[in-house]
Amino acid sequence: MSGGAGMYLFAALGAVPPTVKVFEYLPYSMVFPRALAIVHSGGIGTLAQALAAGRPQLIVPVAFDQPDNARRTAALGIARTIPFRKATAGAMASELAPLLDNATYAARAMQVGEIVAKEDGARAAADATPRPPYPDPSDPRGGSSAARRRRRAGIQSGGRCR
Repeated sequence: MSGGAGMYLFAALGAVPPTVKVFEYLPYSMVFPRALAIVHSGGIGTLAQALAAGRPQLIVPVAFDQPDNARRTAALGIARTIPFRKATAGAMASELAPLLDNATYAARAMQVGEIVAKEDGARAAADATPRPPYPDPSDPRGGSSAARRRRRAGIQSGGRCR
């Protein structure tokens, strides 16, 4: 265990059962694929990692985009959701049981995970971003920004003033 704020959090936990492991940092990409189900609040970053892992999810949305993310994920057939204000241990256990007992959730989550794994989100975002029109090099009004500055200053490309 390294130093820092995590030390105080670990100390506050006190003794944990031998079946519980405590880490200061553990990437979701390493943990989620090994889980039977993932319980989270539905924030977009955690949701993206959970989708990529291909595991069923119990989403307990709190605010902002989380309720919408939870509804959409449940509509895919890979998650169940429970409002934060109703998230007791018993209610969460009741929602987890079908995720673990019904193989349809796991199969559908795996299908969605395979789709997500094939996506290149950065490239798709770049491809969807409108590009500014590039000037035609043969157009005397086009060219580089330096050429436009020269024209505004009255300097022709040969260095002569107009």
